[in-house]
Amino acid sequence: MRKQSEEAKNKISLKNSKAINAYKDNKFVDEYLSITEAAEKLNLHRQNIQKVLKNIIYSTGGFKFEYKK
Repeated sequence: MRKQSEEAKNKISLKNSKAINAYKDNKFVDEYLSITEAAEKLNLHRQNIQKVLKNIIYSTGGFKFEYKK
């Protein structure tokens, strides 16, 4: 089996992802194309962002997240 390049992995990831919005202190911070992108840019764990989106936890790193409407 061939290894995929990072670029190919990112394209697949973005194709299957949903955009999310980040908020801090109830103010809009930024929009991200995927949970992975938000985690990398905000230096957070991807799994914790998923938990916020599923309403399992309230926030992570002081940020709240919701899927873009």
